[in-house]
Formats: sequence, structure tokens, C-alpha cells
Amino acid sequence: MGAGDNIVGGLSRQDAVYAAREFERAGIHVLDISGGLRMFSIENKSPGFFDFLSKPIYEEVEIPVILTGEIRLVLT
Repeated sequence: MGAGDNIVGGLSRQDAVYAAREFERAGIHVLDISGGLRMFSIENKSPGFFDFLSKPIYEEVEIPVILTGEIRLVLT
């Protein structure tokens, strides 16, 4: 789910939380949160950099929320 679009007057965190609650109410079992295409210009590219979008949603729904943003699994 795109939880932010990084433009003035665009999708707010409150909008994203509202949408997440509605998805949960409709029977969705898990939410995979992203910042959308315009959020890739964020300066901080540390692992989990979409945490600022995911956390408010995680705190408001009962279903699992997947955090994204440069998270990599390294198999050796």
C-alpha cells in the first residue's frame, strides 16, 4: 500500500491510516507499506526507511504490517 506520495496536498499519514483501517475492515489479512514512487528521493536510505509511514499504521490495525525500504536478506 502506498502510504505517502511526498507532494504538497497529497496523501497524508492520516489518510494512509484511514485506508489501512478500511482495508482491514474489508478483510485484508496483511499490509505491505511503501512510500510510493515519489518517496524514493528520501535522503535516508538506511534499512527500513519507510518506518515513519509504517509505524502509525502498525499502531492502528490488528493485522500484520510489513515494513519496506532497503531491507535485504543476505544468504551465505
